[in-house]
Amino acid sequence: MLTAEGVVLGVVRSYSAGPPRVAGVRLMGGLETLLASVPVAAHVPAADLTAGRECVVAFLEPNDLSSAVLVGVVGATVGSGMAEHANEWHTPDMALQTDFADHNARHEPGGADPMAVDAAAGTGSLRTLGAGATAACAGSDGRLSDARTPTAHKATHEDGGADKVATDIFQTLRSPAAERWAIPGWSWGAVTSSTLTTGHLVWTPIYVGKAMTYIRISTYVSSAATAGSARLGIYGMGADYWPDALLLDAGTVDVSVMGLKEVVISLALAPGWYWTAFVADYTGMLQVSMMTAAATGSMWGPMAAKTASSGTATDRNLYKSGCGAYVAGGLPGSAPDPEASTGAYAGLVRLRET
Repeated sequence: MLTAEGVVLGVVRSYSAGPPRVAGVRLMGGLETLLASVPVAAHVPAADLTAGRECVVAFLEPNDLSSAVLVGVVGATVGSGMAEHANEWHTPDMALQTDFADHNARHEPGGADPMAVDAAAGTGSLRTLGAGATAACAGSDGRLSDARTPTAHKATHEDGGADKVATDIFQTLRSPAAERWAIPGWSWGAVTSSTLTTGHLVWTPIYVGKAMTYIRISTYVSSAATAGSARLGIYGMGADYWPDALLLDAGTVDVSVMGLKEVVISLALAPGWYWTAFVADYTGMLQVSMMTAAATGSMWGPMAAKTASSGTATDRNLYKSGCGAYVAGGLPGSAPDPEASTGAYAGLVRLRET
């Protein structure tokens, strides 16, 4: 007969160690019942499961004989077949609390289950602190606060360098006296010389791509005149693409001697369009270095296909004749109207960048 709590006394008839462990049990009560295979709880020691011993059977579902479980033996010694730990009883094969003490030591070097140390990148492992390829970096490591200023290496980008910059885009002219001579916005295949007409005021369009301060303005005399000078300057560009207001009159240079002719300036230009200016007054014949298209490449200016409001093309240069007086008297504050365009004088004036 089952109690209200689903527990009843019985007598052990047989026991099988299995697995699974089962016992034959005769239930005690008004109507005796024989259960042939009652599962035995894990904590019940086999030594107590002898025939004739009274036992305790619990029913997981009251009034359902198939839910019976033998949970104890009457008269068994307390803790029999059990291990005592911290005032608790459990089966001997259950892990003790002490088994988990210092568990981390099992995974450290020398432990029972050690993890790898400083394994390859991407592989989980313990990491030492240090500078090795697979070591971890400490938070106070000086490398984390190193500014790592790049080593000076401009020579690698120059002619003959290991990482030479292409010279067919926004070229920089170099001479023995100075370098970083640029004609902003231009690209060309070669440098040649052009014979100039005295008194021609020649403008060349340039495009400054970023804010820049220029510290020199120059021209290069490849064949000197008998006597004479040239005046150099910078004009702004108007809405009609023509030169308008004078931004810089740099003064004159001697063209009776060959070589680089430079003037010290300090001119800050914002990104945008401008015109360089060159006018010479001389006797004899004067040739000045200039850009040209050659078999090794072509020449592109920053204003390809642009035309002034007058209909005059401005893609290369503009000029006005009869301006020799400007060499001695200075460039006018407003540019006179050009009379024609030409491709013959591209790049007579160069600027040196900071």
